[in-house]
Amino acid sequence: MRIYEFAQQKNISSKDLIEKLQKGGFDVKSHMSVLDEKALSFLNKNITTMSEPADKKNIPLTESKPTSMIENKVSELSQKTTEL
Repeated sequence: MRIYEFAQQKNISSKDLIEKLQKGGFDVKSHMSVLDEKALSFLNKNITTMSEPADKKNIPLTESKPTSMIENKVSELSQKTTEL
């Protein structure tokens, strides 16, 4: 299994995995490096200590506000029609 494949399965960036493996003493160079059984075992044991990427944390589940002028106008008009 290659690093990028493992990263996709675990929803983690390949870059984070490479850094983790290098700090663990493994000789990996890129996302295409092949993971042996020892590296896979290391990652599976240490994967719980890795955090989610910042852009995936605390994603609001509420509706976002319109951002363009057109969207603002449409939103205003739709609110006015629901008030009538």
